[in-house]
Amino acid sequence: MKSSFDKTWDSVYFKKKAINQFPFSDFVSFFFNTFKKNSKLNILEIGCGSGNNLEFLAKLGHNVYGIDASKEIIKIAKKKFLEQNLDGNFTQSEFTKLPYDDNFFDLIIDRASICHTDIQNAKIAINSCNRVLKPGSVMYSTLFTNFNSFKATKIDEGFYKNFVEGFKNIGQLKFYNSFELKELFEKNNFIITKLFLLEKKDMLSTPTDITSEWILHLTKIIK
Repeated sequence: MKSSFDKTWDSVYFKKKAINQFPFSDFVSFFFNTFKKNSKLNILEIGCGSGNNLEFLAKLGHNVYGIDASKEIIKIAKKKFLEQNLDGNFTQSEFTKLPYDDNFFDLIIDRASICHTDIQNAKIAINSCNRVLKPGSVMYSTLFTNFNSFKATKIDEGFYKNFVEGFKNIGQLKFYNSFELKELFEKNNFIITKLFLLEKKDMLSTPTDITSEWILHLTKIIK
């Protein structure tokens, strides 16, 4: 099996690019609509980046875990948490090799990380997520759709690199259609409970510039 990690990211992070400072707003809404305030959760983010989504969860008192294959961004995340005196468990590893116990997490976050690898590695990653997630618990995932506008070099069906229009500092990227989502999640013991299309169109551009993501709310099947 080839590596799921695009080493472009280490270079991007070393140059202090593509480092998000704030949590993804839709995930914040999802979290507060899904979980009770008095519950303390074990939460994992795969492809955690600088820990921007985990930071606000740690401040709420949850046990947070972040995994990312980039050595550079894990150093940045650890430093950020240390400076703010926040507890966080950060590990450098690929998300196809999750080093956690079975049935441990109450929530897993994938903020557009799995779509940076090919679909074969994505399936392995989702299977690993299912293993470490508690039965009946939830996963929040976002993936780029096949409706996006861009120019890049095609690697495989829906999979591209060397973007010259539409995306910057992104490395490789897989764009998913709705049928592939079912193949990815439902065959790895997840139920898709919500599927949203988040889309922005620049109506002043010619042709119209489209940025488009799938947002999935998922539940691990109880067997």
